[in-house]
Amino acid sequence: MDQAVHAYVSTYLAGRDVLLMSADWARCQELSARVRDDLIHLGLVDDGRTVRIAEGALASAGDLIICRRNDHRLEAGRALANGDILRIEAIISGGVMVRRLLGPDPATGQRRFTGHAFCYRDYQSSDLAYAITGHSAQGSTVHTGIALVTGTEDRQWLYPAMTRGTDLNMAFVFTTPAKADPQPGTRPATELGRHDRIRRTRHWLAPARHATGEESPDQREPSAVLADVLSRNGAELSASQTREQNLANADHLAVLHAIWTAESRGARDEDYRKLVMAALPPGYRQDLSVQARWLFRTLRAAELADLDPAEVIRTAIASRDLAGTRDIASVLDARIRPRVSPLLPRPQGPWASRVPDLSDSGRQGYMAEIAAMMDDRTRRLAQHTAQTAPAWAITALGPVPADQAGRHTWENKAAPVAAYRETYGYDHPDDPIGPEPSHETPDQRAAWHQAFAVLGPADGPDIRAMPDGQLWLIRDTYAAETAWAPRIPVGNCDEPGSAQPTPT
Repeated sequence: MDQAVHAYVSTYLAGRDVLLMSADWARCQELSARVRDDLIHLGLVDDGRTVRIAEGALASAGDLIICRRNDHRLEAGRALANGDILRIEAIISGGVMVRRLLGPDPATGQRRFTGHAFCYRDYQSSDLAYAITGHSAQGSTVHTGIALVTGTEDRQWLYPAMTRGTDLNMAFVFTTPAKADPQPGTRPATELGRHDRIRRTRHWLAPARHATGEESPDQREPSAVLADVLSRNGAELSASQTREQNLANADHLAVLHAIWTAESRGARDEDYRKLVMAALPPGYRQDLSVQARWLFRTLRAAELADLDPAEVIRTAIASRDLAGTRDIASVLDARIRPRVSPLLPRPQGPWASRVPDLSDSGRQGYMAEIAAMMDDRTRRLAQHTAQTAPAWAITALGPVPADQAGRHTWENKAAPVAAYRETYGYDHPDDPIGPEPSHETPDQRAAWHQAFAVLGPADGPDIRAMPDGQLWLIRDTYAAETAWAPRIPVGNCDEPGSAQPTPT
């Protein structure tokens, strides 16, 4: 940073029109303060009477300030505009006398100002103009342009910053990344070292050598830093371009599913709310409390189990009187949950068949696009699973068949399993889908059961959806049936084909 300040001051002393640019406004303020300090030392800026400008900075006669507001009442060769650079000629009561900076002399590149000074009273909103941002520099043409590059900028900033000068453009590059010092204990303030460098420079002393005499191991070549800046695109995209870029970067089911959920949940919950309001008796139609989210979750589980949410709501309301109910949503949720909890989710099919009907055709088209991407991603996951044959897939589905038809069938079975693993981040190397999710996550539970269905039936009857009472009945029936059955003796030699006793 000091080298950039010295380059600016030397060019300024030569009378050249010069711009010092940085992308960070806070760094611009620091650069301007350093330049002003050097100009005061050289006697080009008055060290006496000062005025306070924007953000508490000080300015005096000889300083350059930048106008931040349009003022059509002032005549400075033309109306004063935001971005004009002014030189303070004198400080007077109620304002400052200034001249406006013109374009550089075409032949010599020297600074030029308007011939007459005028009173500028709105100086409190101005900033020191020795260092400005690239945005403020756009459209300006000077003799020498100086850009301070930290490495975090983008090429949209670097191009105008490096093309303001007609005769010379310079870039001062930070080659050592800023990082915290992990060593314990206190350190001398960095300003002490800078003060020592300034003192030595002003007294024509040789720079002090570093104690180690070695460069930082993290120091980079300036050209490498500039290459990083040029490769960084900071262009602002339109809303449609941003959406397309986000979709292009979202080729992962967890990301796509998050977008799908964000776009569909609000509309689905609103549909449930309307169904509840339509089914309630007139005297009970009131805004649902925050507990409605649990009711909507239960209705979602009912819908995934292939029940009609409207019929479920009507049945719950008609089952008992609502007199004295303080929270409609909680009461309905308590009535519906016992009916829904034992049910298993039905297979949901491809995502393209789940696109909801939305009043906004644009949003519905967007949902259809997301669904197509999720189906395509699921298909490619199945193909990748067949190519890589991970342990969980071989354990669950067996080896990948060699023939094309068998391989296609194998991929169809692997698709919902692989999709579940990526969507919900299940990465066990051997277990395909892990334990069954709870009823608190109906969509994940539905995806789990869809994956579980392709893993093959378990031995014996499927009792997962049976209520506890039916399971107790099966157990007691088994005990009763086996109690009276005749016992078959083991090792009876009189019966043909029976086991023979083992000789001792």
